[in-house]
Amino acid sequence: MEARHIANTRTLAALAMSAVMLSSCGAGSNGETATGSQPLPGSSSTSTNLVADTTSSSAPAPESGTVEGIIVAVDGTIADIASFTVRLPDGSNVSFVPEPGILFDGTAPIDHVRDHLASGAPVRVVYTTIDDGTLSAVEVGDA
Repeated sequence: MEARHIANTRTLAALAMSAVMLSSCGAGSNGETATGSQPLPGSSSTSTNLVADTTSSSAPAPESGTVEGIIVAVDGTIADIASFTVRLPDGSNVSFVPEPGILFDGTAPIDHVRDHLASGAPVRVVYTTIDDGTLSAVEVGDA
């Protein structure tokens, strides 16, 4: 029971840090995010949910790219990450499926993204778009 309380406290702390980080982020007048990168086409720039957005835009996602943000959701088992969602500085959420065999920063198991979910520490994701439009994370590391 005590371990569950500690885990819940850590999750609440991460959510609070995420809210603080989001309140300090914003888009510039030219549409650039706080880090100077352009938001992904089809991503929502007005989302404030701490879960993945499901947008219905017809704009195709870029074939590849790099984004930085905070992990706001992780799906899968404790050792097998099926997908994870990154909140970008402009407030939009982007979901990724990790490429099979991917390592966090090239050395740690990909389930290290759960630590980033709890801590609110930012990550950098290099991705490609696969045939069905899914964004496949090919590199994930500390931002």
